[in-house]
Amino acid sequence: MSDDESRVNCQRLLPYSAVLVRQYLEIIRNKSSNKMSKAKVVIKTISLCLLLAGILFAALAFLLPPTSFMLTSPEFTMKKSMLLSLSLMTLCCGLLFPKIVSINGRKFKVSWSLITYVGVGILFVLLAIIPVGIKYWSAFELQRELDTKEKNLKRLVDTDSKEMLLRMLVISEYPHIGSSRISDFEKVSLLREWAARNTDSSNRDGLLDRPSERNTYSRTFSYYRQDAPTIYAAFMADRGGVWCGGAAYALGKLYELFGYNAFSVGIGVPGTSAQHTYTLVQINDEGRRILSIQDAYLNITYVHPGGKPMDYFELLDLLTQRRHEEVLLTGSASSTRREELRFYDRDLFSKTHRIYTVDRFQKQFENQLTTYYENRGFPKNILFLHLSFLNFHSGSPPEGRNVFLIKLSEHGLFQARSVRSDNSET
Repeated sequence: MSDDESRVNCQRLLPYSAVLVRQYLEIIRNKSSNKMSKAKVVIKTISLCLLLAGILFAALAFLLPPTSFMLTSPEFTMKKSMLLSLSLMTLCCGLLFPKIVSINGRKFKVSWSLITYVGVGILFVLLAIIPVGIKYWSAFELQRELDTKEKNLKRLVDTDSKEMLLRMLVISEYPHIGSSRISDFEKVSLLREWAARNTDSSNRDGLLDRPSERNTYSRTFSYYRQDAPTIYAAFMADRGGVWCGGAAYALGKLYELFGYNAFSVGIGVPGTSAQHTYTLVQINDEGRRILSIQDAYLNITYVHPGGKPMDYFELLDLLTQRRHEEVLLTGSASSTRREELRFYDRDLFSKTHRIYTVDRFQKQFENQLTTYYENRGFPKNILFLHLSFLNFHSGSPPEGRNVFLIKLSEHGLFQARSVRSDNSET
C-alpha cells in the first residue's frame, strides 16, 4: 500500500472515528442511567483506546515535520509510511472491535468470522508495508554511509591544507605519481586513471554539475566554480555524479593541482546528443611540448603504434589524411568500474557500478554517428568525431583561444557550429 493510499484511507476513517469517540464518551459518562454493564464499558473503552491511538498515529504522520523526528529524509519517509499504515490498522480495529466482541447475557461472545476478516486485512496491510520498508531502509542505509563518509572527509574540505591532503591521497593509491623517474605522459595517465575510478556518474536527476529537483545538493554546489579537492570530496560523499563534461572538468582541476596546464574541449555531431568532452593537458615529451588527450570518462588516451604519446594536432593530421589505423587508444576502459548513483526521489538514490566504454558510446549514438560519417565522407570510425570541434568546455589553451582556433583551421579541422557539449547523454 502506498503512502498516498494510506493517507486517503485514514482521512476517510477519521470523521467516523471522531463521531464514535464522542458517542463512547457520552455513553461511558452516563453508563449508570443507561444501565450499561461493566463488560460493555470495558468493550467500549478498549474500542475507544484503539480509535484514539489510530488518530494519534495519523496526527504524527500528518502534522509533525521531519525535524520533529530528528531524522534524515529517507528515514522520515519510511517512518511516515509506517505510521500511516499503523494508523489505518488501528482505526479499523477500533471500529470493528464492538462487533467482534459482544455480550450475551453475562458472557463475552466473539465473532470469529469477523476476526478472520480483520486478520486477513491486517495481513494484507503488512504485506503491503514490507516492500515500502525494504525500499526506504536501503535508502536509509545509503544515507548512513553518506554521513560516515562526510565525517571522514570533513578535514579534506574544511582545512587550508585540502590541496595537500588530496595530493597525498592520490599518491598513496598511485605511488609512482610522486616519483621523478617517470615521464610527464606516464604521470598524467596515472592521474587520469585515478580520476576515472573516483568520479561518480549518475542518471540525469542525480547530476552534480547542474541543478536538479531530486538532487537538492546540486542546486547550490556551483560545480564549475569548485576546485579539485571540493569536487572529489563531493564524489566520495555520494553527493551526485557527472557525465563526460563534468569528468573532464574535474580531471583538468586535478592536473592543475599537480602543476599542469589543462583545459577541456567538446566534440561531436552538432545539434544532436552524440557529443563528448575530454581534457587536453600540456606536457613535455622528449624536449617538445604537446597537448596530450586524456579522457577521464572513458579512461583512455591516444598514442602512436610504438606507444609514443600523441599530440592533439598530430591526431588531427592523421585523421584528415585518413590514416586512422595509426592511432591507438590505450587505457583500461574495459575494467574501470565507477559508482553510478540513480536518484529516484528527493535526495534518495540507489548505488550500483557502471562501466562505460567507447563501444557503448558508439552503440548509444549509432544512428547519429552513421549520418555524420555519411555527410562528411568519413569512414565509419569513432575517431573521426575528433574532426568536429564544438567548443571549449572549460578553461583555455595556454597560448590562448584564438591561437588554438587558428591551429585547428591550419590542420584542416571541420568547423562545426558551436554548441554546448555538456548536453551529451554520455
